[in-house]
Amino acid sequence: MTDRVVIVGGGPGGYEAAHVAAQLGAEVTIVDTDGLGGSAVLTDCVPSKTLIATAEVMTEVAEAGELGIGLTDAGGDPATGITVDLAKVNARVKRLAAEQSSDIARRIDRDGVQVVQGRGRLDGLRVVICGDILHSRVARSNLLCLQALGASVRLCAPPALMPAGIEMMGAKPFVDFDAALEGADVVMMLRLQAERMSGQFIPSTREYHHLYGLTQERLRRAAPDALVMHPGPMNRGVEIDSDVADMLDRSIITRQVEMGVAVRMACLD
Repeated sequence: MTDRVVIVGGGPGGYEAAHVAAQLGAEVTIVDTDGLGGSAVLTDCVPSKTLIATAEVMTEVAEAGELGIGLTDAGGDPATGITVDLAKVNARVKRLAAEQSSDIARRIDRDGVQVVQGRGRLDGLRVVICGDILHSRVARSNLLCLQALGASVRLCAPPALMPAGIEMMGAKPFVDFDAALEGADVVMMLRLQAERMSGQFIPSTREYHHLYGLTQERLRRAAPDALVMHPGPMNRGVEIDSDVADMLDRSIITRQVEMGVAVRMACLD
């Protein structure tokens, strides 16, 4: 079965991730609205470099007298000022940005990646993230990203593993895992990060599994087609049962980990 990947946003992270995912054999679609390259190419890095180059030339011309170079105006008199045609600078900025965006589009096209003009959102998607929220960078990054795309995020953890004031970031905190699972479209489990804990955060792993372990019985509280996720590594029998982690029709854990590698490769490329 071919993995299908949809990437929302055609900035550097988006098109590089698409390139790597396509190399790994995935069927990739980028949803973008402003042009491949994103703000880094269209309004940030490329334009900034062009403006910097213009300023550097102005500085060099202003200091040319120190090298014995004299500048004169059209009448032959010594030049007293340096002017810049901002309209021409702006036109050059836009041309260079468009050329680089087109180069990226050609590369993406060679990779077989489909580009759809528009905006992608996850409106109404109900996502539950359960586990060691307190020590998890995954929880925080997913919370911000998923909410930005329109999803509703529920965070579930024992009181000792729930960050204080997390609801100020827009999350809906739960202590009762069964309640958090009601109608969920996606359930993402997190491991207990024992290496970051000092002290007793839970009574025991057995008790933790009883209250917060994802079992097939618990999963029935979620939507009938709810997906199961986990960033890895998993502690089977603690935060998730093996028969749930290995469900062929519901678990996308191995695909999630594989795509995570692709994203990291893209970021380092």
